Amino acid sequence: METWSAIIAALPFSWAAYSFFQQALLGIILIASILAVLGTLVVNHQLSFFSEAVGHAGLASMAMVVLIGVYPLGVMISFAILLAILIAWLKRQRFLPAAAVVGLGLSFTVALGVVLLSRGGSFSKNSAYLTGDIFNIAGSDLGVMVVLSILTLIGLRYYHRMLLVAFHRELAASRGMKVFLWETSLMAVVAVAVTVAVPWMGILAVNALLIFPAAIARVMAKNLRSYLLLAWLIGLSTGIFGLIISYYLDTAAGASIACLQAAVLFLALLLKAIYLHFHRPWRMP
Repeated sequence: METWSAIIAALPFSWAAYSFFQQALLGIILIASILAVLGTLVVNHQLSFFSEAVGHAGLASMAMVVLIGVYPLGVMISFAILLAILIAWLKRQRFLPAAAVVGLGLSFTVALGVVLLSRGGSFSKNSAYLTGDIFNIAGSDLGVMVVLSILTLIGLRYYHRMLLVAFHRELAASRGMKVFLWETSLMAVVAVAVTVAVPWMGILAVNALLIFPAAIARVMAKNLRSYLLLAWLIGLSTGIFGLIISYYLDTAAGASIACLQAAVLFLALLLKAIYLHFHRPWRMP
């Protein structure tokens, strides 16, 4: 950590001299990279709504933290994993459409969180989790993200299997893959990553950081390798620049990054439309 601080402090910018920004910068590099890589799988598995539900479930898990008075991140991760397993199981039973199952989970956890946190008018004390604050990140939090980054890198060995499950469940099952186990594992990993990011990115913005880089990369990529690489580069660069923008504008970091990514997505769509317009093969009217 001292080496990292020395490197950043040597940069010719005012924000580089502050230790809180140095830690926040390292944190955003780690979490933006994790979310961008996982986002490519979330988009292909159509789990965007699920990740939104997990992010909002942070309200309920934070309510439990307030009531029980234990280490918050451990409770939040445990709650997110249980929620992921429950939603995966309910989807498999097909009692209700998949979107309805996720929507019910989102509605219930948000309502439960608001009810518990608003007892005695104390909701405002915990409203910081709506916007997040990465500038208050601690060394132990960085350790958790380092571990999660390593696990994500290890998980890339199975990236093609995850995509096969996403695009062709029957073919994956015919090759001996346990489709339900793979889907549940992915949902659990996404749940953990989103939950870890919630205190710093905010409940209202964390899903955007998961989806936007993958969406932008999907517009620009020519193949699977470039899709994954572009998503990571876009997530990393917009994360860093969004953090710097939030420092100068004194705005929430998560929301600032999300707005920057939205602008990049709009630009990518515009350039793609212009490219297709001028390169579309000419046909006789």
